[in-house]
Amino acid sequence: MDIAKEKGEDGMDLYLFKFVNHSFFKAFDVYAELYQLQKISIKDGANIGFNTRLIKIDLPVDRITNFDAYPNFLHRIFSKKHNEASFAYRIKCKSDLSEILQDEYKLIQLQITLRHGLTGLSDVFVQNYTDKNQIKRGSFVFGKDLNIN
Repeated sequence: MDIAKEKGEDGMDLYLFKFVNHSFFKAFDVYAELYQLQKISIKDGANIGFNTRLIKIDLPVDRITNFDAYPNFLHRIFSKKHNEASFAYRIKCKSDLSEILQDEYKLIQLQITLRHGLTGLSDVFVQNYTDKNQIKRGSFVFGKDLNIN
């Protein structure tokens, strides 16, 4: 999964993440968090190890109350809403993520927490971005596809 980079209305670069609900059930209480993780070398006598520092990156919108289910076969045939993809969301970030990924000791972590519409159980999905080549200039294509044009 890549990060899309496009120009915002103010001419500044925006970084976009897309996530899709492939479940047949809605999701609720969707919360997106973006972090910069930095490895810090720790020397303790002859031993050298690494600790990780988490720095939260602001997102303009980080909460979605409900997230539609992926349409089943019959819904796709009979629905008149073929131009809606309410099962897919894009969130944007205004911070310069390219600069963070230039450093080999830093990475970006996206965490999506949500509650399943049928069971009410929560889950956390984590995606790490470690390389600046994971940022692609363009926009995500419409629908369930995660490709960038």
